[in-house]
Amino acid sequence: MATKLADRIREALKPYLDPGEELRSVGQVTPASRTTLMLFLAFAGYWNVGITQKRAIFVRSGANKPCKPDENVQFATPLSNLKLDGNRIALIAPVEGMPQDYGFFFGARRVTGLDKDEFTAALTT
Repeated sequence: MATKLADRIREALKPYLDPGEELRSVGQVTPASRTTLMLFLAFAGYWNVGITQKRAIFVRSGANKPCKPDENVQFATPLSNLKLDGNRIALIAPVEGMPQDYGFFFGARRVTGLDKDEFTAALTT
């Protein structure tokens, strides 16, 4: 049985966790300015996101490899710096050089293992 996308994202984000920190949920987002067509042409617009008890960890995916992190492009921000707005996450305080607004990209839960409801609940609790 193939490993689900959610499991691969969890594995990819483990090196970014602080001691004692645990992933409550994971997801994929795209900068909100990206168009759907651009997403299908290049995976470079995907960001893997891990939600812990205190922060969100954003790591851009490598080009054409939606789970392989681009270790040169990543940041973490406190959960209090995120605003959930429907199908988007916005950074309240900008992070230099990083997109400020992200749209959810979850796909079919049964296939990917990504759960939008779990993800949004982890953001708000």
